[in-house]
Amino acid sequence: MRGYKKTSDGKTTSYFHTEISAEAKKLIGDITPQKIQDGAAAPIKPADPSKGSEWNQAGTYEEKGMTSWCKKRLAEALCDVSYECPDGLGTIKTKGSLKDEKGDAQISSSRGKRRYIFDFSLGIEFEATIKGEKGSGTLKFAEISSDCEDGEYEVTMDVGSDTPPSVRPVLDSFVKNSSQGLQPLLFQRLKGFVEDYKKQ
Repeated sequence: MRGYKKTSDGKTTSYFHTEISAEAKKLIGDITPQKIQDGAAAPIKPADPSKGSEWNQAGTYEEKGMTSWCKKRLAEALCDVSYECPDGLGTIKTKGSLKDEKGDAQISSSRGKRRYIFDFSLGIEFEATIKGEKGSGTLKFAEISSDCEDGEYEVTMDVGSDTPPSVRPVLDSFVKNSSQGLQPLLFQRLKGFVEDYKKQ
């Protein structure tokens, strides 16, 4: 029959079947499956954090999403931060939630190197009480990312329309100004955020 052949023991089998001779069997030896004893198993090396997960000891590319962790940690770092103005002028404080937060974050591992990547934009609303008068506004961070580790951030201030004229100069000095007042406190909090992120 086309496509079939007979073996030495008279059985019909596929044409592609290879019959192993007695001499070849002797060379190959016993191929019967053997049970692996517990003591014979190779010990698993402890995971190297620089290479990623325990299963990824070869150090191939691996990525871990960190967006949720970063959003939560940024809110903890930047909200409810208070600054006392000099000369008893009053208090400026960020509110308890972030505004218009966008972005994502991930930790990647490849060839033994870990990269802590994040890129967010967000707003932080603030309230001010200056000599008994109320003011408000929003600080907008155009970029909070792994490229800003030197502490250089692009920040703009929008003042609320209900803020009286007498309060606005104080906000210019201690909120809009990046070298004194509220912004340096927020930058310090962001530094702590980056340090915590690199421990993950």
